[in-house]
Amino acid sequence: MFAGKRIALLFITIVLIMTISPALVSQAQGDISTTIIDAVYSDLSQKLGKSVARGGDSQFSWEEDVFNDTSLGCPQPGQNYTQVTTRAYKITIVYQGVTYSYRSTKDGGVIFQCTPNFSGPGATPLAPETAIPPSAPIALNNPLAFIDYSGNVAVSTPGQPLAHLLTNDANAQYTQNAPFFNANRYYGRFRWSPDGTKFIYTDLRSGTAYVAVSGQAPIQVAVGVATMLPIIWSSDGTKIVFAVSTNEHKGDNGVVQQIQAVQLLGNSVSAPIYASSFVVSVGCGGGNPDPADNAFNVEAGFGGSNLIMEWTDQGLIHSTACSGIGIALTNFNGQDLWTAPQIARAALSPDRKRLVGVASESADPLALVDVATGALTPLQSEVSVDQVAWSADGQTVVYSTVTPGQSVNGTPNLAVGMQLFNGQWPVEGRVFNVTLWRVPVTGGPSTKLFQSQGRAIGVIAPAPDNSSVAFSFIQSTAAMVQLINGGATADQALAAVPHAQLLSVKWDGSLTPSTIAQGGQPAYSKGSFTPIGGLVAPVAAAPTTPTIAPTANLAPPALAIGGNAMVNTSKGDTLNLRQAPGRTAPILGILKPGVIVTIEEGPQSADGLRWWKIRTADNVVGWVVDQVTDAEGTVNTLIPQ
Repeated sequence: MFAGKRIALLFITIVLIMTISPALVSQAQGDISTTIIDAVYSDLSQKLGKSVARGGDSQFSWEEDVFNDTSLGCPQPGQNYTQVTTRAYKITIVYQGVTYSYRSTKDGGVIFQCTPNFSGPGATPLAPETAIPPSAPIALNNPLAFIDYSGNVAVSTPGQPLAHLLTNDANAQYTQNAPFFNANRYYGRFRWSPDGTKFIYTDLRSGTAYVAVSGQAPIQVAVGVATMLPIIWSSDGTKIVFAVSTNEHKGDNGVVQQIQAVQLLGNSVSAPIYASSFVVSVGCGGGNPDPADNAFNVEAGFGGSNLIMEWTDQGLIHSTACSGIGIALTNFNGQDLWTAPQIARAALSPDRKRLVGVASESADPLALVDVATGALTPLQSEVSVDQVAWSADGQTVVYSTVTPGQSVNGTPNLAVGMQLFNGQWPVEGRVFNVTLWRVPVTGGPSTKLFQSQGRAIGVIAPAPDNSSVAFSFIQSTAAMVQLINGGATADQALAAVPHAQLLSVKWDGSLTPSTIAQGGQPAYSKGSFTPIGGLVAPVAAAPTTPTIAPTANLAPPALAIGGNAMVNTSKGDTLNLRQAPGRTAPILGILKPGVIVTIEEGPQSADGLRWWKIRTADNVVGWVVDQVTDAEGTVNTLIPQ
């Protein structure tokens, strides 16, 4: 459950938007009733709180499609659908730069909104994610930050019809022939200051950290931070703290991480100062062809074990290994005070005196850890605990469990499956029973808040007033596998790629969960925050070129650790630099032919390819392959220098 390393971030719903024709030309097999179109416009007008008229300053398109069940291609967690082939309409309205997608049965008896503001039959209707222009700042009380469907950082008050973007430069897409998320930027590592008026986020691709102060545009904090560890606040909220890898190896696979801190100085930050140092083992890696696992890794770290770093009065609590298993307390002089090698997925209590984590070697899967001493106390819980979080008052632990369900296996030798999964078909669409619970920190039975079949819950974010819990829910790959088995086209299968959705449930679990948005990484503020920013329509980035397993007709390059190599690709292609070995790991950058890099580690085998850890001239570190094969043969992509 705890093996591996964080792979990166994901919001694939943009594909649904990008596939809409800009000309908005009808593609249906027959005429659609104007009554249905008018009903869709009426529903949208009601949700926006303004009249949106057909033939006014909006455009619409529609097409008729065939769906495998009555969800009409928009399944909602916790809902059951009749497995019957159903013809229905897909209707799209573009209004003020925002795209709204609907579904309707042929007779118009069932009409509901789909993406980007997801709602399905039986789901709570959604408020649309409308943009606030930069000239109209609004103070939000206890807002929720999250990654939206395009990969940008958004802030909103759940239940309100407005979403504010702090960034507008991320663009999510698929790779060319595989159902895995790719983006030009990977924002994440969200952290609110203790007073809720300042917000840290990081571009995980470049290792650039930013801070947004209430009422001010975001500013850059640092470049080249170690993204495997989070950027955090000091206890009093005066310092922003981050790790920088020294590349100094210590012990078995350990690398010394230097901890630095900066202070805010109006619209800038101070020079960094030393705060501590500790060792984290490296060398985790690997991947698999399941898009649901990819989405889960984006949300919760590889295998669900994000690394932690937290500031306490005694020193820094931190993960000790890239696997996420094991934590330690290191004081501000760099001395380890205690270790808990069996604790993973730990979360620090609001008073910074206790942690709760998953005890990987214990019959009691939840454990409380005393920050001062490292002493462990079991906390009664359900079995198969996955993710954990604290309530804002520190009196309750909210956690998820994941138990195996009925999986769906792909049928061998299907052309669409082979195309989308790059030769790794057939894949298994694993299904799990995913449940959200809360339990008093003093002990006792757990209260069930949510349950559905899917892949997992990625991030849990209890509301500051204990009224509800927001969380990111990742669907299973099973629906996609079923579509491919049933003869779906590649586009139809891609529309069912698992992704993260933001859901919310009441604290007592009494109501059906509502959908907040397409996206992930939810993080609540405990104060008032005025976001500065606005929505800019994403620009489609060029698709990446999928790598192909090398053949044996060319000897591998004779690379030496510590030596240099030149990037070599055919036809002017570029070479992907990834965060970890594996074709589903996040892309940190692209390397052009002729670029000189330094070999730091390797080789490692993943996805049938040889991977080498390299460092670029501007100190970006990642993994690349040494050979690729295309229709014209095999090419060594690294040439020793």
